[in-house]
Amino acid sequence: MSTTLYDAAKYGDIEVKNRFVMAPMTRSRADMEGVQPDIAATYYAQRATAELIVTEGVAPS
Repeated sequence: MSTTLYDAAKYGDIEVKNRFVMAPMTRSRADMEGVQPDIAATYYAQRATAELIVTEGVAPS
């Protein structure tokens, strides 16, 4: 039997119902202090069915 994106998985100690993983995002919408606007919560809530969301990606300088 082959594995599909809809099969359960385990990543370390994290158990998920499917294999959909959303990659890190950038902080390009953050203000000068690095704080995300309120719309960021809405953005991630809309994508919550991805099962596992790896956030936030940063570009240290």
